[in-house]
Amino acid sequence: MFLVEGHGFVLFMLLVSLVAVSTHGSTSGYSFRNILKRIKREEKCYDDLGCFNNGGNFFDPIRRPIDVLPQDRDVIDTRFILYTSKDKNNYEILDQTDESNISNSGIIPSANTKILIHGLSSSFNSEIWLKNMKDEYLKQGDYNIILVDWSKGSWFPYYQAVANIRLVGAEIALLISRLQEIKGISLDSVHLIGHSLGAHTAGYAGERLNKVRRITGLDPAGPFFTGMAENVRLDRSDAEFVDVIHTDSSKTLFFGLGTNELVGHVDFFPNRGNKQPGCLSDSFETFFSDGVKHGVDRLLRCDHLRAIDYYLEALRNEKCTLVGIACDSWDDFIRGKCTDCGEDNSKCVKLGPEAEEYLKYKDDNKSLKLFLRTRSNEPFCLFHYYVEVNIAKPANSTSQKGLLHVSIKGSNDNLKMRLSDRDGSLKPGKKLIYLVTSRRNIGSIDSLQVHWTKRSVSILDPESWHLKRSNDRDELFLRSIKVNLLIGVSRQGRQLKYSEFCGNPTQPIKPIEEVTLSVCDNVH
Repeated sequence: MFLVEGHGFVLFMLLVSLVAVSTHGSTSGYSFRNILKRIKREEKCYDDLGCFNNGGNFFDPIRRPIDVLPQDRDVIDTRFILYTSKDKNNYEILDQTDESNISNSGIIPSANTKILIHGLSSSFNSEIWLKNMKDEYLKQGDYNIILVDWSKGSWFPYYQAVANIRLVGAEIALLISRLQEIKGISLDSVHLIGHSLGAHTAGYAGERLNKVRRITGLDPAGPFFTGMAENVRLDRSDAEFVDVIHTDSSKTLFFGLGTNELVGHVDFFPNRGNKQPGCLSDSFETFFSDGVKHGVDRLLRCDHLRAIDYYLEALRNEKCTLVGIACDSWDDFIRGKCTDCGEDNSKCVKLGPEAEEYLKYKDDNKSLKLFLRTRSNEPFCLFHYYVEVNIAKPANSTSQKGLLHVSIKGSNDNLKMRLSDRDGSLKPGKKLIYLVTSRRNIGSIDSLQVHWTKRSVSILDPESWHLKRSNDRDELFLRSIKVNLLIGVSRQGRQLKYSEFCGNPTQPIKPIEEVTLSVCDNVH
């Protein structure tokens, strides 16, 4: 069961790491006696990184019950691996403590700098997304890409990895400061991208600087961070713009590895923010494409890794743009209650690199919560359509229960939709709003046909018993249907003009009878 859920083994190991004595023995520093000692207030200081204390906001008896200091600097051994657009295939190691190393490095002062940070990991080489993202950015322009390797401090016990990212964040901040001073890079050109624990690591780095341009959190880790103070986790104050993609979010430890808290200026929740479609099949495909090791990792952490997948697809940005729509809840979103991007498009935000377009609308005091649907496999992007059905109300009309079927012929493709409220209610005078997703981009609409079918009879629903056979009262009257491609078109955002098609509000439509609607005269 746990393997199907995708979290069981990882969360089991996390729990074990919280309470078990390390098998490495007492010399490793993880004996139960040493754990108890480290819960006491302690301090560790470095000349160039400052001091680290435990306790205070970093301890909570429920949310963060084991609070230790970071391991020593030489144990974590944080490394910075630089690639630039001048030499895409070869790298150099940056040493934040060595002025001559920084001075002689190939950093391009005028280029934007992307710093990529992995999360909990058994080895740096297992984080293949770092290479994939690095390669994709370097295809697109002049960049300094810095991969952060803190793998020696990033494995179980989990509580120690959680503590270690405080020091790693300080190391990153020191590196950025040295690059400012020696190479002349601008903080306004720095973008930190971190996955899981790496997202909070980026937050620690950003907190020490005033201010980096942007931090992107890819499913920030939940355990030991959810419900904690802002200085313990990633938050909006850590950068000029903080965007977050939640794909394995949960309030409860054993139901997700990511946090469900709103921690950015914009927080995307694809597919509700958990249980990403296609994870099981995707995991088995990885066994064949990338080998057993990566296949097992994908199986155990698929939902958690989906945030990376979505960002990478948005970075490639080929034919469809992943866009989130502002909404209070997932239920409201799927019921079509949140289909207005606003006249300035501020309620619809592109997921991925172009999320920064929202910077001019940001509110430093609150987050914008955004939802979207995706496909179960690549390409993940779906086109989202707003559909509004206006049922006419002539004097002789009656309520019906059934399904609406709309067929659209467009300039690029055709699309068939089946529309229904939960109760199948088609009441005279009612306006029905739907959010329809499809992998098809229909383009401009050439024609629209509609028919309806009576809802199937259910012995559990007495209201449907009268629907056993057709009668003269099985009639529906349509005033109009509006359709709009709400989000999806690459680099274009929302089209503000609806396609509206009108019917004859006094002409009855019998079940199965297909009617072609005409373009309305008063299109708006």
